[in-house]
Amino acid sequence: MSLEVKRAIKNFEDNLFASCRDQIVSKFGYDIEIDFNWDSFQNKDSIAMLEHGFFGKFLDDMENICSDDLGKEALKNGLTKIVVAEGTKDVKFDKETKTLFVTANFGGSSSEYPSFGEYRTAIEPHL
Repeated sequence: MSLEVKRAIKNFEDNLFASCRDQIVSKFGYDIEIDFNWDSFQNKDSIAMLEHGFFGKFLDDMENICSDDLGKEALKNGLTKIVVAEGTKDVKFDKETKTLFVTANFGGSSSEYPSFGEYRTAIEPHL
């Protein structure tokens, strides 16, 4: 991993992650574990896009589920962890571990990361 990528990760962790996490807690009504497979990230642009390319789209997508207390409760009981990595676009939900796995080229074009509806489509049927 290059120094440039390490600096981008540190900047994200120190300056952006807490705000992103706070938005999730505010919308969901509970805290959720979020893990990043930092070894999979190869360039600083992907890390810079996590705030909008992942968190922004994810929060927008969860709006429908979290629109009332029933949805928030279902999400709380059904989703406990998110794992984010860089790679070929893929969104999978493991019902047994209650984990959402998100892989995308966040530094690429918008077609290389999940679009509106993909997160909800992966999670909602399992709630």
